[in-house]
Amino acid sequence: METVFCPICGPEAKFTVRYPAKFREDDLAFVARKTPTHTHFRVVRCKGCGLIYSTPRISQEKILRLYAQSQFISEPQLQNMLRDYLGEIEKIVPRTTSGNFLEVGCSNGFLLKEVQARYPSLNVFGVEPGEQAVRAADDAIRNRIRTTELKEGLFPESFFDFICFFQVFDHITEPNRFLQMVRHYLKPAGLVLAIHHNIHSFLPTVLGSRASTYDISHMFLWDKSTMRKILEKHGFRVVSIKDMANSYQLDHVIRMLPLPATLKAPLRNLLQRLHLAEHNIRACVENMVIVAAK
Repeated sequence: METVFCPICGPEAKFTVRYPAKFREDDLAFVARKTPTHTHFRVVRCKGCGLIYSTPRISQEKILRLYAQSQFISEPQLQNMLRDYLGEIEKIVPRTTSGNFLEVGCSNGFLLKEVQARYPSLNVFGVEPGEQAVRAADDAIRNRIRTTELKEGLFPESFFDFICFFQVFDHITEPNRFLQMVRHYLKPAGLVLAIHHNIHSFLPTVLGSRASTYDISHMFLWDKSTMRKILEKHGFRVVSIKDMANSYQLDHVIRMLPLPATLKAPLRNLLQRLHLAEHNIRACVENMVIVAAK
């Protein structure tokens, strides 16, 4: 296990313990779309900036290896994610835009493929450490994906007009290094679009450690204030940070809520029998959307 410091305030910052560690060695499954296990490393809160993060945790080398070996999971909820993410992209990227577009943590390229279709003048690229996910990518998009984490030497400096990362920043082990790389690859005045959990949104506030937000793969848990601070630390101009509404299938809602198995399974079966499992609801309960410029 290794000690982690607040990436905003540094190693001198003190913290308070929010939740003690709750995991076993066989709980180490690093895949974004899975049924929550409600396991996590020790969760602390920085006394300086309020950032919530995990320390101590397993080594970065082991984490990267787990991501590289992670299982790719496809599910119907991906279609809701696709619509939600495209909706945010369309707010900042005009249809006639040309240039270079990067998605970090692009999974099997399901979003990149649609961006390529909607924006024929954009050159799309992806970065994804999960080898199984990249193998599952469509033939038309696979050669646009680098199977690795974001690091030096992947692309020319100041190459991208747009860089996006969706449900990724919570998982990043070195957020300062990550944002340095984003800035390195972004053109002057280029835009960053990020979507991920807001630890002070409705669900984690109400459910506490039972919320799926508190997960062993979520290294840092951001809110609007800490996101602004770390972006400005790296010279980005924050355009907007807002709560985000998302679409959820009812079956996904039941699967993710901290309900006992004796109740969860019958509820999911009932939704299937009533043909409501794939019915969508839209709510602003856990995520935020961030736009920043270099």
